[in-house]
Amino acid sequence: MIYTIKKVFRYINILGLNRTIEKIITYLHNKNYIINLKFIKKFRPVNKNKFVSIIGCGNFSFSTISFFLAKESKDFLISCFDTDKKKSDSLTKFFGGYVAENIDEILNNDNIRLVYIASNHNSHCEYAVSLISKNKNVHIEKPHVVNFEQLKNLNNAMKLNPKVRVFMGFNRPFSKYTKILKKELDKEKGYNISNFFILGHKLDSTHWYYDPKEGSRLISNLCHWTDLLLHLTPYDEIFPISIIPSSPKDKSNFSVSIIFNKKSFSNLIFTSNANTFEGVRETINIQRGDIYAKIIDYKHLDIVRNQKIVYSNSAIKDQGHEQSVLNSYNSVLSNSSQPPSRKDIILTAYFFLKIDESLKNNKIIEIKEKDFLEFYR
Repeated sequence: MIYTIKKVFRYINILGLNRTIEKIITYLHNKNYIINLKFIKKFRPVNKNKFVSIIGCGNFSFSTISFFLAKESKDFLISCFDTDKKKSDSLTKFFGGYVAENIDEILNNDNIRLVYIASNHNSHCEYAVSLISKNKNVHIEKPHVVNFEQLKNLNNAMKLNPKVRVFMGFNRPFSKYTKILKKELDKEKGYNISNFFILGHKLDSTHWYYDPKEGSRLISNLCHWTDLLLHLTPYDEIFPISIIPSSPKDKSNFSVSIIFNKKSFSNLIFTSNANTFEGVRETINIQRGDIYAKIIDYKHLDIVRNQKIVYSNSAIKDQGHEQSVLNSYNSVLSNSSQPPSRKDIILTAYFFLKIDESLKNNKIIEIKEKDFLEFYR
């Protein structure tokens, strides 16, 4: 009990009171308590403009996707689907909509224009390809694929349906801290030198992340930061890419060095040996030209140019989740923004799959631009 109380107060300090309350409600959802609460009525006023469905109704769909969408529109949800029907019942009881009995109900509903996919990782691509083929826009939570065969299928589906909007669940590029950092980095000449230290959740050995068909912890977790690394690097400074593994044979603790264009270099370290208490901890250091910058837990950013502070701020944690979720929604609603290009979507997956291959085989891998473009085209 004392541990739980401490955690609640710590979350208030990090996330604010409202977000902490939402996390507590999500705990009730995860324990299947909400479906038994009589004072929550399974009813929402009819909104003819709603167009969203959700596949996968676990923790992330409830605490992040649904809560942020509900702030934008109280009646946003048409339907949801999960292989665990209790999770679907709980989500619809709290946010409205109805429980789809199978994926076909979503595929064949013409009113559904955007589907958030947050199911188990191995199923992301299969759902996405089916939906894209039905001309439905999709927001795919990370990772969007877990192997190269899936990546080929996704690439082909996007090529055949170029008008469909495909969004990724890589949220850190949407954080205000990343936007400020990238704006300052883009002013500088030279190349990036960076270090990423990530302390991930300590998982039980039976956790589904360790199921081989779900990929690996690198694919499931480190893909956030490999995507961020690409986002902070201009495309013309990327190739060739050298991937250098440096870690013991440990599925939850690993390190990899990346060299871009024989100039930029970065080291990414992931560990889950300690209990993080308040979620993922991360420290990012990056230097380019006359700038040095540090992000700590996406709660604090320092940028220094020529010994002078350009920007320094500590506030509520902002990993970009809300902006990422709402960007997809508003893009479909009002054409307010464009989704990432097919090239960017394929490249970020190609990159983390090659890193995973390098670590598993403990060998250096080099990616030439022509090899990537041959796959992409």
